[in-house]
Amino acid sequence: MNFIGICLLGLFVSGYALDQHPLLFPLSGDWLDEQYDIALDGILSNISPQDTLKGTVVASPSKQHPNYWYHWTRDAAITMEVIVQLYNDTAAQAGKAEWEQLLIDYVEHEWIVQQTNNPSGSSDGGGLGEPKFQVDGTPFTGPWGRPQNDGPALRALTLTHFAKAYLTHNAHSSAAYDYVERYLYDGRLPTNSVIKADLEYVAGNIFEPSYDPWEEVQAENNFFVTLVSAAALMEGANLAESLGDEGAASWYRLGAEKYEDQVRSLWDGERMVWNATKGQTGGIGWKVSNLDTAVLLTSLYTDLPEFSPYTPGILSTAHALNTTFSSEYAINAGERYPLLGRYGEDRYDGYDLSEGNPWFLCTMAWSEVMYATVYYYLQKDSRIDTEAATGFWGAYLPLNDSTSLLDPHSGAWNETLCGLLRDGDERLEHIKKHRGQDKEEFGFMSEQLDRETGYMVGAKELTWSYVQFVRTKWARDRVMEEAGHRGLACD
Repeated sequence: MNFIGICLLGLFVSGYALDQHPLLFPLSGDWLDEQYDIALDGILSNISPQDTLKGTVVASPSKQHPNYWYHWTRDAAITMEVIVQLYNDTAAQAGKAEWEQLLIDYVEHEWIVQQTNNPSGSSDGGGLGEPKFQVDGTPFTGPWGRPQNDGPALRALTLTHFAKAYLTHNAHSSAAYDYVERYLYDGRLPTNSVIKADLEYVAGNIFEPSYDPWEEVQAENNFFVTLVSAAALMEGANLAESLGDEGAASWYRLGAEKYEDQVRSLWDGERMVWNATKGQTGGIGWKVSNLDTAVLLTSLYTDLPEFSPYTPGILSTAHALNTTFSSEYAINAGERYPLLGRYGEDRYDGYDLSEGNPWFLCTMAWSEVMYATVYYYLQKDSRIDTEAATGFWGAYLPLNDSTSLLDPHSGAWNETLCGLLRDGDERLEHIKKHRGQDKEEFGFMSEQLDRETGYMVGAKELTWSYVQFVRTKWARDRVMEEAGHRGLACD
């Protein structure tokens, strides 16, 4: 698909235009729509690039210093979830067919790597926890943090969404069911289908140690890994039941409940935050605060009500992270709306170990949390209980207002929600400032930004950075539309 086609399609699926809500403060210019097209083009450029096995999703086109020219199971699944959403949202048949083909190529690729013996084990053992593969589909055999069980969980989650969308789009035809049951979920043991294999692996590895999404800490309980596993099993159970595999559906639901029970032990009632891990069994030893923006990402990537972005625990954790990063980076000095990194003690600088930096995707995840929270309160027309997350809400309450319960559409309620919208927008203004500015690299997003200068560092054109921008743009479009319907006006 050429860039012009992507621009047109991006405008079609991206939602409300900013100027349809003149009472809400718009970000300057048309840069969001412009950047959306650049980000979407960046994603597509990193799917099945030249000289790779079809269906490969490279983490970045960077092949040295650092080398991210690999297919990570986790990153690929997060990326293809965006493609599933585009597949769902595109009305034109021709456009839908293009998204569908990308997804079918991805399914075939994942079936191949699932069958490939690798350092984590065989295809019917631990091999599904292997974190990354070469771009020709062969295993990466060097030393690495293994296993990474968020990979198969996220892959199952993405492909479950695709299976449901595929059946709907194809009017639940017999041919559509044949495809799903042959490649995605065959309901057999041993299985020869991608989703079923992943769900069996995830359900069979509760309480087993896994590395976190940053590939640095191995633990028996990891907020991100545990909850994406719970989400995969819950949604996989619904798919299994719809395809007549009731016994497996019951087992998956039981597994999801166990994972959710497990993650509840990560709540730190003294600090009022979700800890990132518990029961460390390997990896780095300097992450002593146990505060991690992966908690925010988890709330965004799973559809689990107890752990949604707007819940007090997530918002309290967000507040703690914001406080940490306000003083962590020189570039944040005097900033009310700081750039965010992965965690405060981070030592990965994008190339080696020294001092960590802000990350594009972590900062944009903050904005998505803000937009998701405002959307929740607008849609539910719900009272805000500020005492449930005092530190967080206190930053947005009107001056000298100590009200603990904000009634819908009261002055304080409106002003508080507008404060969250403004916060999300201000973080995106940082993204605008620090993205690529040169003609050849305009709109590019690397992995990180230098903690002092703000210049891009680390892997160039990181696929996950582009994915997070697209997600955040969608979240903003959605909340702006809802704000227009509800009459929320912000100065």
